[in-house]
Amino acid sequence: MELGGKSGSRFGGSNTKHWLEDASEILRDGSHMDGKVPKPNVVYEAGEHHYLYRTDELGRIDRAYAEDLQLKLHKLRLRHNSKTLDKEIGDHAGHIFGDLFGGSPELDNVISQAKDVNLKEYRRIERKWEAALKSKPPKKIEVDIKINYEGSSMRPTSFEVNYKIDGEQFSEKLLNINGGIKK
Repeated sequence: MELGGKSGSRFGGSNTKHWLEDASEILRDGSHMDGKVPKPNVVYEAGEHHYLYRTDELGRIDRAYAEDLQLKLHKLRLRHNSKTLDKEIGDHAGHIFGDLFGGSPELDNVISQAKDVNLKEYRRIERKWEAALKSKPPKKIEVDIKINYEGSSMRPTSFEVNYKIDGEQFSEKLLNINGGIKK
């Protein structure tokens, strides 16, 4: 991925800049973490396939991007950090990019996610990605996720999941509440 406005995908055909074009640097060496949590105001790569993420001024992951989503390389499910920030009763530690796709098991890819969102709505999207990647030939999947928060809470309020499968665009907004209600 080239930076500085030279390249970058746009979803929805809008003229808005892709968030990666504003990144002056992408941390690739693990220096994006402050102990077990991501540092504020950084863009970094994590996971088996080097997916990209951005944090806001509070260190919350607010964007995640996979230019070319892939299935994992490892065999077993990796043990993940379940101690997500501002976790509520009924929440899971939800992967932004799941273990199935080689997503990091750490808090640089794992956030508090309502159980129903994790097991139903988000999982439904992941199944669609999995089927596309397992098709013959595998389809190309590009994903750009915006994660929204309220106030200074570390728990997301919603997920805007934008993705393309072989160029066909999809967009879904999931509220981070049990019941799996979509907005």
